Amino acid sequence: MRLAQGGDIDKFCPLLACEPATMAATIAFIEEEYRSASDYLAWAGVPPEVIRRLEERLLG
Repeated sequence: MRLAQGGDIDKFCPLLACEPATMAATIAFIEEEYRSASDYLAWAGVPPEVIRRLEERLLG
C-alpha cells in the first residue's frame, strides 16, 4: 500500500533504517566499484533522465 493511500509510515521506517557503519561501508563500496552513485545507477540500468532528476532533487 502506498503511503499516499493511507499506509502507516511507522511500519515502513524499520525497512529504511541502517547502522551508520553499514551506510558508510555501502558508500565506500559504491565509490570503489563504480566511482559514484550516479555511475552505479547507470550500471544498474536507470535511465539518464531519472538519474538527472534524482541529482537535482537530492543535490539541488
